[in-house]
Amino acid sequence: MDRRFLTSFITLPGTARKAIKLYQEVFSDTELVSMDLYKDSPYGADGTVINAQLRIKDTLIMLMDMSEEHAAEASWMISLFVDCQSEPEFDEIFNGLSKNGIVIMGPEPIMALRKVAWVTDAVGVTWQLVWA
Repeated sequence: MDRRFLTSFITLPGTARKAIKLYQEVFSDTELVSMDLYKDSPYGADGTVINAQLRIKDTLIMLMDMSEEHAAEASWMISLFVDCQSEPEFDEIFNGLSKNGIVIMGPEPIMALRKVAWVTDAVGVTWQLVWA
């Protein structure tokens, strides 16, 4: 396990593999570090994700499946923040995350920021994208 003080941990209702695939498609330089699946467990359906680690650029996120009746409701109270280095990078990430998702805001300029967007992706994870 790649140990860090603080890592985002995303709990999903059986859609962790879908999220991993989406993030591998959307973000360049993405690596699936590890993935453990449930097998013969009372806690999850066989083949669903008990723990996965995905590194997006230099950031590690962890994902886990829970049965739909135990999974938390999606909320944009907490979001993942992406600091884009260029407009093409911003546009590519925005287009990938907003496909089959929900655009909450933007993309638009806000104060000194050239482009800002808030989007909930197809698996229910909310992202803030900024190109300063």
